[in-house]
Amino acid sequence: MLDDVSFTACPGRVTALIGRPGAGKSLVLRTAVGHVRPSRGSALVDGRPVLSLTKPAATLGAVLRTARVHENWSARNYLGWIADLANLPAGRVHDVLARVDLAYAQGDPVTSFSTPMLHRLALAGALLGDPRTLVVDEVDGFVRASGDQWMCSILRQLADDGRTVLVAARDLGSVVLVADDLVVVEDGRVVATHTVDDHLARTGTTSIRIASPEAWRLQEALHIRGVAAAREHDPASPARAALVVAAGERRTVAALADEIGVDLGEMSLAGVSADTR
Repeated sequence: MLDDVSFTACPGRVTALIGRPGAGKSLVLRTAVGHVRPSRGSALVDGRPVLSLTKPAATLGAVLRTARVHENWSARNYLGWIADLANLPAGRVHDVLARVDLAYAQGDPVTSFSTPMLHRLALAGALLGDPRTLVVDEVDGFVRASGDQWMCSILRQLADDGRTVLVAARDLGSVVLVADDLVVVEDGRVVATHTVDDHLARTGTTSIRIASPEAWRLQEALHIRGVAAAREHDPASPARAALVVAAGERRTVAALADEIGVDLGEMSLAGVSADTR
């Protein structure tokens, strides 16, 4: 159940809904995309209720779960079917497969796809109409499954193109490199809204910890850019070092990791107080 939930996700920015499992994040997103009708109030996209949009595929794209596809279909079949239903040009299928780096597997049966590939296929489906707004639930699962910077990078690109990007995650650590604005949800209520930079300052977050098998590559690249980064070794996994970087350098880390193709592994925040508001 949601209680007086109100916030705005703005064009050109990535807004992250943060909250523990059961907090109400998924229900907020399902309401936002028109899958759930609110008992009062309204969810607006481009200033209009979702069900009144004249060109919904060009206005709103959503990834609320991993793509579920008929076992005999290929990625091309699946996206072609969606394009037909939405009356979209067939050429968009090739465009979005290229955008999510699945063009090489477009004719392969979807049953052969790994979980990260299924995530990318679901995102391709959401992007078919070239929507101005993108909604992604459980984006931290996408980030963990892909094991690289790819998901954060594409969300950042979409926002930088002027789109509104709204995502949900259990904690800020998985999206700290890409999110601009933060909406904290607890028990179906919005308890705080901040920019991510303000939130990091309010909670005393001083650094970001990146546990990655390629920490040394990122450290060298950051050193060349004049950014300090300390390396820690994980006793539980000696081959998986961690890199600690000042929280204020989060945008630099994201851009550099994308540029050199570093697997960022798992990210967490350091120096965080108990107050999430």
